[in-house]
Amino acid sequence: MQEPPERELIKYHGVQIEVLLRGRGPLIVMLPSGGRGAEDFDAVAARLAAEGFRVACPQPRGIGASTGPMSGISLHDLANDVAAVIRHEGGAPAVVVGHAYGNWVARMIAADHPELVRGTVIAAAGIKDYPKDIADAVVRCAQPNLPKQERLASLRIAFFAPGNDPSVWLGGWYPEVMLAAPGQPRNQPRRILEGRQGAAARPAGGRRPIPPARLAPGHPARTGRRSGNRRGHSQRQPQPDARATGSHRQSNRRMGQIFRRSLGGNRVGPAARGAG
Repeated sequence: MQEPPERELIKYHGVQIEVLLRGRGPLIVMLPSGGRGAEDFDAVAARLAAEGFRVACPQPRGIGASTGPMSGISLHDLANDVAAVIRHEGGAPAVVVGHAYGNWVARMIAADHPELVRGTVIAAAGIKDYPKDIADAVVRCAQPNLPKQERLASLRIAFFAPGNDPSVWLGGWYPEVMLAAPGQPRNQPRRILEGRQGAAARPAGGRRPIPPARLAPGHPARTGRRSGNRRGHSQRQPQPDARATGSHRQSNRRMGQIFRRSLGGNRVGPAARGAG
């Protein structure tokens, strides 16, 4: 059983952000999908911490103990929330991971606070304009008043590859946070982690992944990609036997290597200097 994370409250300008912290070493900040909380990263954050990283998972406004204005805000405001977390950890550049909607926040942090960001990892990057059936399915996933089977069907459409269990995402939704989320920025990602069977990351009517040139118009050379077999937009993968578990561990090691290359092998943040 994995150890629970440390929890700290970071306050600035009338905003309070709860952050879940694990490990010691170079700083990785992980941002969840729209309408979901930082607990989605519990398993991968624990593994990355075991690999020698400091992992910070901020709760978005309106989730957990995170509070702040929810209307009349933009992605710049959400980027400022994460910038406060990085500064709290010592201000050294971090690798920022954004999953699904979190990718827009990660990219805005890189644009607004480049001195705080060493690199961005865009997990399950999506296109700006979704086909209507996918957009509707995303909204239905987060509605706890809908029948369970309808929500499971919507999760399969929007987030899960065939063979994966969508029931793990029946809980953990915050529909009011999803509906309050501001729109998307246009600055460029550095690295893309995509699910090969993720409908939300594919053009309408298409079966091939979106090319880097479309995800990063004008700067395809700045964009790298890593694809995951049997993964959808949620980035979750089943582990039916020991071989799958071994493959998952190998994937974690590769992810650790990606982050180490992005961080240049430097130890950053107060944890790396022996601070608590």
